[in-house]
Amino acid sequence: MHKSIPVVLSLSVAAILSGCITAIPMAVTAVQAASSVMGLKKAIDLNSDQEVFAERQRISSRFSSNPDTDAWHEGRQKIAAALGDRDFDQGFARVFDSLVLAMADLELKMGNIERQSGYLSASGMTLPPSEAKAMRREAVVEWCKLHGFDYAVLDRPLKTSEMQRMSDMVDLNGMMARYERTAKTLTFQLVKLGEGKTRVKLRFSDVYYPGEVETYYKLIWQAVDKQIFVDETVEGAVERRG
Repeated sequence: MHKSIPVVLSLSVAAILSGCITAIPMAVTAVQAASSVMGLKKAIDLNSDQEVFAERQRISSRFSSNPDTDAWHEGRQKIAAALGDRDFDQGFARVFDSLVLAMADLELKMGNIERQSGYLSASGMTLPPSEAKAMRREAVVEWCKLHGFDYAVLDRPLKTSEMQRMSDMVDLNGMMARYERTAKTLTFQLVKLGEGKTRVKLRFSDVYYPGEVETYYKLIWQAVDKQIFVDETVEGAVERRG
């Protein structure tokens, strides 16, 4: 077993005599240099990522604490004036019942249902996941523009896995947390205008972005119109059979 030792020593001596041994320090130096370059690049990438992360965190904190703007408030007022009130050529009872059924069809949680006063409330208004994500993104970009933030930082790719994980946590738990937590309540107020005529006032709370408010108005009224049509059709069929 020990006979191989002289062979190894002979090879080592031969390498020294031939001058090849000088390649070993050169190889080590090259490896060290490459390692230093890689370390420097990682340090630069980490520093850049930290700056991006800090800016995202600043935007997230500001957005979560104050997601509204004066421009958005004005926009919501205009939308409410244009889409918030509807007059129906149906009686109070028909419109009231159809509203309740329409909210159930939208899978909203009903709060108050006061037939005598004509007041209803519901919560849990949402959009399909892909549409909701696009709408939230649109809202954040618009908010950044109104507050003077560089929204491009939200899309800037991170180069280190450590900072990417931290950024994902902030995006999930920070920037959109308020949108996810709020119940997004909507209220109806029905008013009798006369025989066979009813006015309905629809308003939203805890919804800030005008584009989102407008989308909700259209969805609600569409659902109510559909339900009233179905209810009238059913009632007409029952009357004809009677």
